[in-house]
Amino acid sequence: MTNPAPSITLLSPSSTSVSNTEGDSTTFTATIDQVSDVTWILDGITLYTNTSGTTASYYNNSAKAGTHNLTVVAENANGADQKKWTWTVTEPPAPSITLSSPSFSSVSDIEGNSRTFTVTVDQLADVTWVFDGVTIQTDTSVQTVSYYNSSAHEGVYNITIVAENANGASQNKWTWTVTDPNLYTMQLQKGWNLVSTPLTPGTPDVNTLFGSNSDVILPVYSWNTANKQYYDVSTIEIGKGYWILALKDTQVTLAGTSYSE
Repeated sequence: MTNPAPSITLLSPSSTSVSNTEGDSTTFTATIDQVSDVTWILDGITLYTNTSGTTASYYNNSAKAGTHNLTVVAENANGADQKKWTWTVTEPPAPSITLSSPSFSSVSDIEGNSRTFTVTVDQLADVTWVFDGVTIQTDTSVQTVSYYNSSAHEGVYNITIVAENANGASQNKWTWTVTDPNLYTMQLQKGWNLVSTPLTPGTPDVNTLFGSNSDVILPVYSWNTANKQYYDVSTIEIGKGYWILALKDTQVTLAGTSYSE
């Protein structure tokens, strides 16, 4: 009676299709149902042979991007068997930037306020900070890094962050709006808006403040807590609540004096 040829089981990974990122370490392990010499062949090139065993492994941490065939051959006096993995190795992704603080890409401050911007990168990278097209700071081989500013003047600025390493480059940015402390822009959405102002308007008259905006419907209303009814107002005061009706999304800029002054 003829003894059967050895039979290979792909133990780890158990699937015949394997995916990795270039630079990852991977161990391939096969078991054989009888003592055999086990030969490992990568893309047609023999790597080495494990002699007289029932378990054999191949370790790799340097495969290049591409699709590879890793074949394992078991052979003894009874015959031979072979199995293979199809091994797909992809290039590592470029670094990815997260805006940590502030987490929103649109940031607003009053002129004179200080602001710290912080980003995190998912892998070590060189991080460059670009303020309105001008490079202001570069941090090498980092994953978390910050930029501090206390001197921006009134205006709208772009703070762009570029992260780069051997895997590629990516970028993210904040739009930073710095406003005059004596100006307040009231954002109105279509419909009724409950609003207030942090400024004492230089000209508090409702008609003067809102009359030139055709998207705002006058009068402006407030609430009388004693009578429990709405009433129309002729002037706007700091810190009080008002109801304003807008035909569509719009904004109104008020000039005045801040409470802190």
